[in-house]
Amino acid sequence: MIVLSIFAILWCCAYGYTLTQPGFESKWIHLSYQKMYSGEIWRMFTASFFHIDVVHLLYDLIILFSLSTMENNKGSIFFIGLCFQILVITTTLQVTVYHILIKGLHRTTLTQNWTCSMGFSSVLIGLLTAQSFYANTIVFILFPGLPINSVNAPVLAYFLGSFLLTEASVLGHFCACFSGWLLGIGGLHWMNAYWLGCVTVWTLGFVVTSIKETTSFGQYIKFVDCESWPPWITEPLSAADARENVVDDHFFILRIATEREERRNEEGRTRNRGSIRPMRGVDEDSETKRGEIDNVDSGIESKFNRMERKSNNGLDLDIEAQFPD
Repeated sequence: MIVLSIFAILWCCAYGYTLTQPGFESKWIHLSYQKMYSGEIWRMFTASFFHIDVVHLLYDLIILFSLSTMENNKGSIFFIGLCFQILVITTTLQVTVYHILIKGLHRTTLTQNWTCSMGFSSVLIGLLTAQSFYANTIVFILFPGLPINSVNAPVLAYFLGSFLLTEASVLGHFCACFSGWLLGIGGLHWMNAYWLGCVTVWTLGFVVTSIKETTSFGQYIKFVDCESWPPWITEPLSAADARENVVDDHFFILRIATEREERRNEEGRTRNRGSIRPMRGVDEDSETKRGEIDNVDSGIESKFNRMERKSNNGLDLDIEAQFPD
């Protein structure tokens, strides 16, 4: 009963704080897909320990103390570990489903009011589902002396919570039922103490970093430094930053072109060296043909000279005949 009592005290104190704060709004602390996607992971815990109305608080207290048998039989450490696992799995499933609906299927009609929740009822329904694997019956303190089948208990709590509570997510309750069933059948028994410790440390690290980056309490957590938060959102670069980060590839293109040209020339030289053979016969034929051409040219020149001399002699005779001395 130690853990149950601590939870009850924390819930009552948190509810009293909301009553003493004028103008307090649930949107400051509730679990919202938009806020979680923007990096406010700490809402996973604040939304679980705050209740916006007294009906929700009483409902969670009734379910909580009805689970006292589980803590007494399994131990406080087991109970706390089970609560933590259900909380992480349920929140992850809930945010993932909303992300698929909004981003993947483009269901932009889902407003913020549709994707928010508060209270510990989701975790309690998950605990009731897991309890069905450890006990046959459960007794709600609201109905003393009336044992209820453990299999029917989470279904009853699911429908009551979905219809009676405000700031409670139907999808969150359904995901909690799945989480409790997964843990009840031993779906995570493969996680030994080492892996469970790693998951816990990573989760707490994300929570602390989100507090540092998204709240005013970050000034008190100076030992935490994060370059970009959240890591799954990449902001587009400005034009100046884009120019600074651009790599000039003209040099690389020129280098590749030069290497290709050198390789092509080398292949051509290799191919020419392989095709060279003795040219002696060809040279002899060329010399013979060149001699024949020279002889023809000489003959043509001699004939032209004779014709010219003959022509000149004839012209001289005509002149002497016409103009004798």
